Amino acid sequence: MSGTSAPPVQVRSGRRATRTGLSGSVQRAVDLAVPCVLVLLALLPLWPVYRSGHAIAAALIGVTLGAAIALAGALRRWNAIVMAAVTLGALIVTAAVTAPTTAIAGVLPTIETWRTLGIAVVRVWKQVLTLQPPLGNADGLLTVVYLLALVGAVVAGTIALRARALRPLALVVPAVVLVGSVLLGTSAAVTPAVVAGLGVLAGLGWPAWRSGRIELNRPVGTVALGAAALVGVVGGTVLGSPDSTRFVLRDHVDPPPLEENYPSPLAGFRDYVKNHEDDVILTLDGVPTDLTRVRLATLDSYGGQVWDVSDGDTPAGGRYLRATDRFVQEIDAAAVDIDVTIGTYDDVWLPMTGSVEDVTFEGDRATDLSRSVFYNEQTATAIVTDRLREGDTFTLTTLPTPVRMGDQLGGQVLSDVSLPPVNRPPDGLGAVAARLTEGATTDAAKVQALADGLSQTGFFSHGLEGDVPSEAGHGAARMALMVEDEEMIGDAEQYAALMTLMAREMGWPARVVYGFERGERDTGTTWAVTGGNVTAWVEVAFEGEGWVAYDPTPDENNVPISEDPAPADRPQPQMLQPPPPPIAAPDVPSLESGNADVQPQEDPEPEPEIPAVVRWAAYLGIPVLLLILPAVIALALKGRRRRRRRRRGDGAARVAGGWLELQDTARDLGLARVPTATRREQAGAIERHFADAAASGAEAVGTAGTGGSAVALATRADAAVFGPVPADEDEAERFWGEVTGTERGLRRHASPWRRLRARIGYASLRRRD
Repeated sequence: MSGTSAPPVQVRSGRRATRTGLSGSVQRAVDLAVPCVLVLLALLPLWPVYRSGHAIAAALIGVTLGAAIALAGALRRWNAIVMAAVTLGALIVTAAVTAPTTAIAGVLPTIETWRTLGIAVVRVWKQVLTLQPPLGNADGLLTVVYLLALVGAVVAGTIALRARALRPLALVVPAVVLVGSVLLGTSAAVTPAVVAGLGVLAGLGWPAWRSGRIELNRPVGTVALGAAALVGVVGGTVLGSPDSTRFVLRDHVDPPPLEENYPSPLAGFRDYVKNHEDDVILTLDGVPTDLTRVRLATLDSYGGQVWDVSDGDTPAGGRYLRATDRFVQEIDAAAVDIDVTIGTYDDVWLPMTGSVEDVTFEGDRATDLSRSVFYNEQTATAIVTDRLREGDTFTLTTLPTPVRMGDQLGGQVLSDVSLPPVNRPPDGLGAVAARLTEGATTDAAKVQALADGLSQTGFFSHGLEGDVPSEAGHGAARMALMVEDEEMIGDAEQYAALMTLMAREMGWPARVVYGFERGERDTGTTWAVTGGNVTAWVEVAFEGEGWVAYDPTPDENNVPISEDPAPADRPQPQMLQPPPPPIAAPDVPSLESGNADVQPQEDPEPEPEIPAVVRWAAYLGIPVLLLILPAVIALALKGRRRRRRRRRGDGAARVAGGWLELQDTARDLGLARVPTATRREQAGAIERHFADAAASGAEAVGTAGTGGSAVALATRADAAVFGPVPADEDEAERFWGEVTGTERGLRRHASPWRRLRARIGYASLRRRD
């Protein structure tokens, strides 16, 4: 009866093989594929962040390489340190995936690629949250995708292949990657029902199948499980709320502020009309004729002196985020390209027209300019911190949407928009605004009445030579003068600033826009923008319409009629002015008197510059050190173990330690450990495995006395440990000397690569079976 019965383990193993119906290699492939595919799916929430084919390639390469490392580690039984070293080495070798713009042909990494990768590993996590999506593939930003894919696949694949009873824990890794992807992503969801449905299907089906609870030869249960997953996916897709807001870190992380506080561009309004009226500021080629305005800056903050831009003060004010790729998630099919050439323009504000979706710089400064673009999505304003200057060229990819004007509205209502507060406005603006809007019933009509009232009752003047006097600026005193004087006189700077202040006094969401407008002679698709085209207008937010433009500036021909056409020519009575008081000479001590204490001002010593050789040595040395670190750790651990075995304990313990050292050396050289064998049995296995080495060792013993056969050493070790007379220290030293000679003989007949692997390998450092 005993011959017909089988051990319980064999019965369980046979039943499991029958249930799955698959071979061990196929089962291993499935075990590796399921968690790695789930890691790939968990990276989908990062797609809106990048919107780049390079991100897809990084995810696929990372998961594939990670799965290969996990499989190799399972077959070779690498420990955690070796797995980490191999993963790190693979990351360095494939660094071009993370920074393709710095690699040769986008494939071969360079020193700049490794430098970018080293910096990105530390900094990229916050950069992803503080940059304007989509990010593209510049500056090592793909490191996030590649690291999550590579490390996630290595860890998940290793657990799935080696954990056995704890194999389902591999599903925790894709869940962690998914959480990280969602937190680093945007509020836009990417097929959440599909990801969740496949995750649940794999999370329930794969562990149940591997444990033998699902049999493929019983299709009813399999079909039922698949149908349940399908119903969940379809139901989640149809019934899921697309408007639900998810928690993402980028909504709660403040981006670094701009390094420089740029002055209000509106303050330089008069300089254009006074000094550059006929100068070509910039040229637009290929601009549609219905695009009549160029936006430089949107100003929504007032401090009593100037209208200025805000950065992150309110949601409507937006934040300036560095744009590494384009301004929108997807380029509209109707977008057009407009070539821009900078003339006498010298400023940081990027000229834009229409709904700009992308900007592409050209020329020698293209790289520097593209890396210094900061875009505010809420105000449609961009800053180039490296400053645009004469000769710079770039292409605007824009949707040719004309500016929406207020006279095109009907009964729309104002939006509830939060803007920065207006500080120190002049008194009485609200009363004037109420008088100008009297009789208007709807929000749209009131705003239009305010703009019309200013343009129809006011007069136009730049205040230049020959014009009616009109002071520049739009501070509180100048704005008060506009409404308190008998005649309201100014240009677009004053009227746009004044209407916006009045609108804000009325509680309306309004802001100033500064830019250029086409003149009557600027026709065709090529527009040479001159200083005379400078203007400013007002934008007010309406529900369903967004920001709508208003022009409160009177027509340039609407100038006041002065009773005294030449007031500057009237001679003024001359009055004798008293002479200015004498200025006392400074009391400077004489150098000859000896009481002068002159301390020459020393320039601060510049910080010593790190030589380029040292910098490049650091860039190269750090990856090399990281690669050799596991080998150094192995050598240190083995050296420490050998010293302890040779020096600790009495003679018998040291002899036993010498035998263990020989056994570990043999294992490092490729001999499998037999934990239940006696020393003589182990010695026989060593001599059979290293026949040539053992013979060399025996020859060495006979000739030089530096080594011995493994069997002889095992016999002596047994005698030293179990014999009636324990070994003394002299016997232990002689034994260790022969062990060293035998080890030398074993290594002599191994290949150089095998000897190197034995020195730095971790086989003998693993837990003893």
